[in-house]
Amino acid sequence: MNEALAQVPAPRRIAVYQRVSSETQRERETIKTQAESLERAIATRLDIEVVKTYIDDGVSGTVAFVLRPGGTEAFFASVLSAEP
Repeated sequence: MNEALAQVPAPRRIAVYQRVSSETQRERETIKTQAESLERAIATRLDIEVVKTYIDDGVSGTVAFVLRPGGTEAFFASVLSAEP
């Protein structure tokens, strides 16, 4: 096996969460802007692999994270996948 390849660590597997809170932001598709910005930032990182994206488009930040549709999904996915 090539020694250089053997020394490359496996990428960190991450999930990302995107949210905009107002109907105006939703209409202006600022979630799309968030996604594009995040994709550009991560594209330069060989040590990161995005495995899931959670989105709450038009959900207020005053709503508890676990009560938001994407937040609920992200929370339970992290709990269920956590190593003991």
